[in-house]
Amino acid sequence: MRGRAALAALGLLAACEPRTVTPAEAEKALSRGAEELRRIPREKLPVDPDVKATTAVSYLCEGNLPVTAVYGTGPDGRPDVVLVIQGVDVRLSLTPAASGSRYAGEPGFSPGNGAVWWVKGEVASLAEYPAGTDSLATAVVKRTCRARG
Repeated sequence: MRGRAALAALGLLAACEPRTVTPAEAEKALSRGAEELRRIPREKLPVDPDVKATTAVSYLCEGNLPVTAVYGTGPDGRPDVVLVIQGVDVRLSLTPAASGSRYAGEPGFSPGNGAVWWVKGEVASLAEYPAGTDSLATAVVKRTCRARG
């Protein structure tokens, strides 16, 4: 499911106007894998009309790790972000935060963990927490990132 959100977000960024595809068309395209998706013409990429990509921001994290954050709304209509790190994408939903914008969700980037993306101005923190626990109380920051400008 997380790949579908990113694929839909990328489709929205790639095309001027989204088109509706059937679930069967989307499933067929997704089953081909990433290499096959690169060969599909942009106008034929599956697009979920409920997914809206509003902003894409490029970050550089500690250790020269590039992160692309695509902000928008997910298929459930709630604000979200899709993080793309080294070809892996994770969709995180907006969660309450005392300051800045905090996104969290499961699964994360590694098995058994969830991920947190907390943005305050031009700086973001990428954290992990054990799946099934309180993400705010148990999150451990793995990298600090800065928006590229």
